[in-house]
Amino acid sequence: MTRFSVSATDYRSCSVITITGDLDALSADLLRQVVADAVARGQVRLVVDVAGLTFCDLDGVHALAEAHRSTAALGRHLSLVYVHGTLKRILDISRQTDGLLLGVDFGITLQW
Repeated sequence: MTRFSVSATDYRSCSVITITGDLDALSADLLRQVVADAVARGQVRLVVDVAGLTFCDLDGVHALAEAHRSTAALGRHLSLVYVHGTLKRILDISRQTDGLLLGVDFGITLQW
């Protein structure tokens, strides 16, 4: 079993979704649910903080890409901050970065 946690903190201008641990087939549904809940609360901008991510497989990448597509389809915005390591390489190789906002300074993001 992988260690994974995801939480959302709502601010006036956005919802920050913080991921820690391993994002894989066993944990991807929890991320999908937290994103859906933030959208249901009316959040327009979602910032996914992946600084604490220790592992991400293709199921995790697909969950992030799905979150981006589903929020965009509703006129919402999703960005990833603190993308690093294997996740960054997988996103680059799989071309999942098309349309995803990466590497945003977290302080600037909160000023939206």
